[in-house]
Amino acid sequence: MPGKAHFAELTGNAAVRDQVRTFVRESSPPPAFLDRWLMPIGGGVLLFALVVAGVVVFRERSARSTTTAVDS
Repeated sequence: MPGKAHFAELTGNAAVRDQVRTFVRESSPPPAFLDRWLMPIGGGVLLFALVVAGVVVFRERSARSTTTAVDS
């Protein structure tokens, strides 16, 4: 799709686009460990925190809802 975007000229020539993609892929460093895994790790931690909070709330409600007999 030819045109301009962010001060760059977009070309309609597929061969040039492929060369540019190859150059960028080869010249850019591989992603670091945190760059690759930060979002999945954060999602797992958030899911774990939600499960723990749900268990705590459930145990509090179930402990509060039990009735004890009053000795008279």
